[in-house]
Amino acid sequence: MLQVDKLCCGYDKKPVLEDISFNINQGEVVGIIGPNGAGKTTLFRAITKLITPQKGEIFLFGKNMAQISAEELSRKIAVVSQDINFVFNMTVREFVALGRIPYQQRLQFFESSSDEHIIDYAMKITDVYELKHRDISTLSGGERQLAIIAKALAQQPQLILLDEPTVYLDISHQVQVLDLVRRLNREKQLSVIVILHELNLASEYCDRLILLHKRKIHSLGAPDEVLNYRTIEEVYNTVVVVQPNPVSKKPNVLIVPGMQKNRRKK
Repeated sequence: MLQVDKLCCGYDKKPVLEDISFNINQGEVVGIIGPNGAGKTTLFRAITKLITPQKGEIFLFGKNMAQISAEELSRKIAVVSQDINFVFNMTVREFVALGRIPYQQRLQFFESSSDEHIIDYAMKITDVYELKHRDISTLSGGERQLAIIAKALAQQPQLILLDEPTVYLDISHQVQVLDLVRRLNREKQLSVIVILHELNLASEYCDRLILLHKRKIHSLGAPDEVLNYRTIEEVYNTVVVVQPNPVSKKPNVLIVPGMQKNRRKK
């Protein structure tokens, strides 16, 4: 459904990413991983047309992204960002309802019955329906992230991009958010691209991983193909041990603290 072909993009004519090529199949969950500054968010900005590629092309359902209008794009792709500042007074329901804007007709001032049904469904499936009258700025970090996902679902996208959806969340809310994403992927065939810093979460929840390093794709494949100790040590410059998770059998990355490394050398 998404094809990125020899993409080169960046800022002020300085490339952040070079020669990036990959495909996303419908119904996949693909994780974007890599060190800080590897270009993960820049890739998202190129996919959503926030920045223009310096070279290369992006296709969505076979159509060149350059030929897709902002309105059409917002009906097909939803973005869950982690840098939203809620400094305004708005209830959770009012916020989730913003996801219906791409579908509003000119001079439409009220939601249709169909809009109301979609908004209610998005809040119920994300477990924020009981919070619908709360001011969104008063929610906890985990509740707020679920509300942001509800707004994205109200857009009825076919592809959802999540930019570090678990950042600042405790382990319980991390699992809650990613369990929800996986459930939506399986039940609704929602395609997902997610930026994650936590390698073990990427291993558990993603079908494939794209590892960015030094402006290029270093590795692309299933978690057990990408997350091996040699690759991680090369890219992250950190000593690790990689073992199968005893329950899921997915790769589990264990860090080796600096003091332990020094002891091993002795």
